[in-house]
Amino acid sequence: MGRSVRLGGHPIHPLLVHFPVALWSMTPLWDTLGLVQAQELWWQFGYWSLAVGLALSLPAMAVGFIDFANIGDNPAAGRAAMRHMMAMSSAACVALIDLLLRHGQSIPSSPLLLLGLSLSCMGLVFIGGWFGGELVYRHGIGRAE
Repeated sequence: MGRSVRLGGHPIHPLLVHFPVALWSMTPLWDTLGLVQAQELWWQFGYWSLAVGLALSLPAMAVGFIDFANIGDNPAAGRAAMRHMMAMSSAACVALIDLLLRHGQSIPSSPLLLLGLSLSCMGLVFIGGWFGGELVYRHGIGRAE
């Protein structure tokens, strides 16, 4: 089993992923409130949740790629890691598209499209989180050696 990037003996990747996961998971709530209440405030919350989530996903992905390269000879863990990486990278791509479509609009012209994108992003985050959990709890990746 390979080593993960650590600080003080603790893996860094789990520390970094919580913010993008939380922010991207909240975006559908903000979109729903924006749709129901037709208030700019909620759409701005959604915009900034996506933007900050994307910014904070970059270090999480960088450390995750390093951890992925260090899995070693464990084909089952490698498959789970690939699935995790594909789901989370796809979530980041959907978040970026969603963010770009929102840019410059106080209240979006296609609110249902944006809600659909934010729900898709959240779904991909949940799938990616499932495989991330599988890496730790089933394959022991990232646990203290």
